Amino acid sequence: MANCPICQTEYTENQVSFCTTCGWDLTPYPVTFLGHIPNEFIAKEKAKFNWAKQAWLKLTTLQDQLNQQQLAAQQQLTELLDKFDQFSQVPSQQLTESISTLTQQLTIIQQQLTTATAERQELQTQVNQLNQSQIEYQEKLAQEIVTPQTLLNFFTPINEQLTAIQTQLEAAKIEEPIPEPPPSLKIKLQEFSFVALTVNRHGQIINSQAQKAQEFLEDLGNNIILEMVSIPGGTFLMGAPEGEGSADEKPQHQVTVSAFLMGKYPITQAQWKRVANLPKVRRDLKPDPSKFKGDRRPVENVNWYDAVEFCARLYKDTGTAYRLPSEAEWEYACRAGTTSPFYFGETITSQLANYNGSIIYASEPPGQYRKQTNPVGEFSPNAFGLCDLHGNVWEWCADPWHDSYADAPILGKVWDNLHENDNRYQVYSVENLVNYYLLDYGRIRCLRGGSWYSDPDLCRSANRNWNHPDYCFNVCGFRVASCFAG
Repeated sequence: MANCPICQTEYTENQVSFCTTCGWDLTPYPVTFLGHIPNEFIAKEKAKFNWAKQAWLKLTTLQDQLNQQQLAAQQQLTELLDKFDQFSQVPSQQLTESISTLTQQLTIIQQQLTTATAERQELQTQVNQLNQSQIEYQEKLAQEIVTPQTLLNFFTPINEQLTAIQTQLEAAKIEEPIPEPPPSLKIKLQEFSFVALTVNRHGQIINSQAQKAQEFLEDLGNNIILEMVSIPGGTFLMGAPEGEGSADEKPQHQVTVSAFLMGKYPITQAQWKRVANLPKVRRDLKPDPSKFKGDRRPVENVNWYDAVEFCARLYKDTGTAYRLPSEAEWEYACRAGTTSPFYFGETITSQLANYNGSIIYASEPPGQYRKQTNPVGEFSPNAFGLCDLHGNVWEWCADPWHDSYADAPILGKVWDNLHENDNRYQVYSVENLVNYYLLDYGRIRCLRGGSWYSDPDLCRSANRNWNHPDYCFNVCGFRVASCFAG
């Protein structure tokens, strides 16, 4: 028996021409020249093979999403039918009273809506009047010589009115003020030791280096600890060199990153449950969203907004300014001073990471395809002391997506062309993390690191991926960062 190279379906060699699942042509290569297959033919077949694998990956992902959506729709339909059955059993007198009560509530809501609409129209009228006053003044200015006192007399009432309107608008936007957490005390770092490995392109270990780093232990209660590693500042080449990766990883460019804290592991299910039970900041969090259960396994099935809410709750509870890492911070922390495709060298093996090990990257032998997440910390860390950056789960970053590194910033902050000078990126606070008007609902966000489901090429240090911020699947998780490094 053999496996289809696209979807892994088993088939009997020389008895089946096409895969019964994905339709891939399974017949042996018929083209030979002087006893071997021409390189041009191999290159074309390899390109077609890679395209087919990507197409199959997208198809299976879409099928899983469709199945989940169909299941959710069926559940909603069942709930509606149950409610209808309950409603149909209500006595007529009680039903009449309920309809009357609902009608009264609807009338009140309509009155409130009418009042709010009128107030909004009044504010808009005031703004229009101010705009007209400005136009009239500009016309007058063109005809007269205006003194500084004249300017002051003219603009003072306008500024007062604008301030009053702005106050009313802000009061209407914000639900309630979010109390800031207490100021962080200076954190205490402690040293830890570990061993970083290096392999050659055959997957053989060629170096084993004893290392030391510093970490901060955040006690979340119930014997749940969040381990944050101190990452030293520095400059590195971000992106893939020529001959590696795709166009969205280029051009390779120099970036300077300030010192910061980075989670030693992706956020675990135990850590998630602890924080999900804290008071809501802006959105609800499911207490147990993951498909593959285990307290030490990474949380998955969480979207970008969930990750931001998690950081806001954690920040508010501990006083430490937790957030998602920028894309530059993530790659800098992953590389840990290396320039190779992976932080442990020229290739990847299933003894070093959790990914689709049945596919090879360089000259290493095929390995294990676990088809699920594994508990964090089972594999060797990089030279900074961080684990699980290659495979296991894709990790959300703070940045919106860019198709390439053209015009990328030289500093390792969040790259956001639309909101480059937003206070959110200058002052970290709970309010800034979850501000409705800065979250940019709908802008696609960056993912890094690959997952248990990914081919090795997608797990490289430079590889980039994206998805919609409300996308969640059993391959997506995250780790947290903090700008305060001791």
